[in-house]
Amino acid sequence: MFLNFLKNLFTKKIVKNSLSNVDHEVYQAKVKTVGIIFDESYFYEREALVAELVANGIDEENISVLVFKNRIKKNEIFDYPVFSHKDLS
Repeated sequence: MFLNFLKNLFTKKIVKNSLSNVDHEVYQAKVKTVGIIFDESYFYEREALVAELVANGIDEENISVLVFKNRIKKNEIFDYPVFSHKDLS
């Protein structure tokens, strides 16, 4: 339990520091591809999100989705890529 807390704390710190070092550039070109990583523990509307992007002019084959779940059951089958804490070691 304590080790998971430390792991989450250091992961958040690494991500925060990595994101703060990004150069913010403005591009005039149209967005062609979209990659989405979201936490399915709190957000279940994956299909609605993809449908909204398609409605805004992005082709569905140009949308990549990666889903995080806290716990993945043994018999659970997904039609999209999923990862959990176990995969972050």
